[in-house]
Formats: sequence, C-alpha cells, structure tokens
Amino acid sequence: MIQPLRVIGTIFGDQENPFDVMAHYESSLSAICGNSSRIATRLKEKFSSRKNDVFLWNAFVPTMPSGSPKTPDSPIRLLFAGRLDESAKKVSRLPKICNALTKLNIPFEMTVAGEGPEEKKLRKSISRLSLRVPSSVKMVGALDPENLKNAFKNHHVFVLVSSTEGLPMAMLEAMAARLCPIAMEVPSGVSEIISHGKNGMLVPQEDFKAFAKCIATLSREPKKLENMRNAARKFVSEKHSAQNFEYQIRKKSERAFDNPPPSCNPRNDYYENQISKITHSLSGFNGKLGLWGGGMFGRKLVDRLILLGLNVSVIFDKNPKFNGTSYRNIPYAISTKCTSFNLDKIVIGSVDFSDEMKDEIESHFTNTNSKPPSIVFLGGKQ
Repeated sequence: MIQPLRVIGTIFGDQENPFDVMAHYESSLSAICGNSSRIATRLKEKFSSRKNDVFLWNAFVPTMPSGSPKTPDSPIRLLFAGRLDESAKKVSRLPKICNALTKLNIPFEMTVAGEGPEEKKLRKSISRLSLRVPSSVKMVGALDPENLKNAFKNHHVFVLVSSTEGLPMAMLEAMAARLCPIAMEVPSGVSEIISHGKNGMLVPQEDFKAFAKCIATLSREPKKLENMRNAARKFVSEKHSAQNFEYQIRKKSERAFDNPPPSCNPRNDYYENQISKITHSLSGFNGKLGLWGGGMFGRKLVDRLILLGLNVSVIFDKNPKFNGTSYRNIPYAISTKCTSFNLDKIVIGSVDFSDEMKDEIESHFTNTNSKPPSIVFLGGKQ
C-alpha cells in the first residue's frame, strides 16, 4: 500500500502511551517530531532506523501582557495552572510548599487554576493549612485563555510540581508573561527550559524545603526576581517565536516531499487490543451502560458496544462543546450528572488517566443516595 500523502507524527508527552501510538503509525510517517530534546532522543532510540527523520520542534508561544513588579511590602504572588491530578501533576505537593513557606515567615498568595480528579481532596488539604503570616491560597477552577492571561498579569512566580512532563505549555506562556518559573526537575521539557538562577529556579523532586527557599529568596530580593522574570520572557520570545516554529515545520515538510512516500504496513487499529479487553470483560452483560469520555477512543468503543448489542444509555464528558449533542443517537451529558442515570456499569473510554477517572466517578457518588455503578476501565488499580 502506497501512502499518497506526507504525514508528520508528533509526540507531546514523555509517557509511554504516545510512543506506543507512534510505533503503530510509524510506517505511514514521513517524519517524526517531539517537542522536547528528551522526547526527540527517545524517538531516535526507539526508531533507530528512522534517526534522520526525527526532529525537535519548538512550539509557538504567543506574546503575553507583562505583569507589574513586586513591591517590597507586598506578598509574593504564586500561580499554579494545570490539571488537578496526582499521577503526573502531583498537586498534593502544593499545600506542603505552603506549609514550608509559612515556617519561613514568607508572606505569599497562591492561586490554583485548574480542575481534575484531585480537586476535592486538594480543597480539603488547603482548608487545613495553618497560615501564620499574611498569606492566602485560592482555588479558582479552570480558566479560559483570556482569564489565564489576566492571571499571569497579577502574579510574579509560576510554580510547577509535576513528576513528568512533555513540554509544559502553561509554564512557557507564564514565562512569556514575565513570570519567573520555579519547578521540580523533570528530564523532559522543564530542565531543558529553565537555567537555574538565570531564567528560573529548579529544585529536586519532593524537596519542599528547597522549593520554599527559592520562593523566599525571590520574595526577599525583588531585583533578582525582576532579572529572572525578564530573562524568562526573553527566552520564550527567542526560542518559541512564530518564525522559529514556521521555519522548522516548513523545512521538515519540504524534506518529506523530497523523498518518496512511505510504504504503509497495514495493521489493525491501534485501539483494537484495548477495546477487545473491555468488551471481553462485558461478555454476557445485559444491564444499563454509561460511557465516560467522548473522545476518539470513546467513540470507537461505543461503535463496538453497539455492534455487540449492549445498551449504552449516555456518554459523559467534561467538555461543554458536547453538551446537548449525541453520538449514534446516544446523548452526551456533563460528567457531573453521572449520578442521575441509574446505571449498572460505567465504562471508561480512555487509555490514559483511567485511574484518575475512576477516582473521579467514585467521588461523585460519595455522600449521595444514588447507587454507585461498577466501573470498567483499563488501568493499574483494577
């Protein structure tokens, strides 16, 4: 089979699943790219025969409005923006950093922007904080792009406490807005972006005291903070400009068309194995099903469930764009409504983050009179 198009495959995350997906489609690709040096290196190792087709590209980060300097008598303002999950983002670390700052008598304000399965647990942890200095922690939920820009303008430092990343776009956007990043060291993306003491600060994983000391240093030395904020903005404007992004993609696209199209090796759909596992576990089931997740994998799973004659009553998804729509005559519903359908089982239609999704579903049924359904999913905690 000859592939008539030239297709470039891209990986955004340094987890295993994206590399597995790339392995499935590799024979159809004219080029393969990663958005961090770590990812590009791993791609060259995994696809050693395609080394010359692998390249690194720097994502485009738009210009952001710049925030005002920190005044000597004001608290240092910290911003976390990201998914509230524990597996990668490690949001349980945020209250621990707040405690460490309190012990150092550093006045601070922290804003936590985002949503996710750890939201309730994080709110509870924050409510238990004993802040002995003029400090506060606010959780503001997910912010749209315009409100996130406004949040950037009102903060001095962007905090990132993840254990794994690809290329943290929220951090790059914050740096473009002249926030100084302080992050725990991550091989992919983070440690490639931040030069410690120049355009931000890096601390070892789990070292909350070191993290708090970095914040304390910037709080006590406003000039150092301003120098790092300016350096952060300069780094993004030079490395992640629209011109750099366009040049890289154009040059690789031109090179792809200089060579013959690849010979695609036909294979089964990548998701077939996962779908087969789920449908096998539902063999003989004749109750009422709900599906959690309306993305590509979820829709493929719905197709198979319908083909097998199973009764799928509703598809839950957080994305408001699905609200009021349907797929295969099955209505979408906002995920918070999962307690209203009297389901026997909920099937998680996602390969990634299924453990967190399971925890989130269970949290919706806590302290309600609704009977919790059993949950079918691909994950490590089954």
